[in-house]
Amino acid sequence: MTDARAAGTGTSDVRVERVDPADADAVAAWHRVFAAALRDASPDHPVLTLPELTALVRAGDAPVEHELWLLRADGRPVGAARLDVFRKDNTDLVEVQLGVHPAEQHRGHGRRLVEAVEHRAAELGRHQVVGAVQEPPDGSLNRAMRFAAATGARRALGE
Repeated sequence: MTDARAAGTGTSDVRVERVDPADADAVAAWHRVFAAALRDASPDHPVLTLPELTALVRAGDAPVEHELWLLRADGRPVGAARLDVFRKDNTDLVEVQLGVHPAEQHRGHGRRLVEAVEHRAAELGRHQVVGAVQEPPDGSLNRAMRFAAATGARRALGE
């Protein structure tokens, strides 16, 4: 992807780059960021272990390709996105999971990841980007739900 300035700061060098599944350090950096974001947002939600993630992204002949994208601000990994690209069914969409390290939130990094995901989906000829947000049991709006709405996401299914 391309360089950009972080929203609101005007000074950070922000890059969103695809992670090479063979680059163990980059996969580990992605895992650290995503795990921290997921644990912060949903402590009870299971997180793939690093060996599980590595096996998932290196499964070359699977019906779903899993692309990892890492956002770096001034060289530091701070945001992570995973695109699940279906090869046989649902070829008009990608599923996405994304997260920004809790210490790096509210700096425009999440929006930058969304832009990168939308760009990649268009490159792949996919017309839908689907993601999931954990809804609180009391039905209130949480941070992830507010972020999704602010980026233009529409709720399709709910409990």
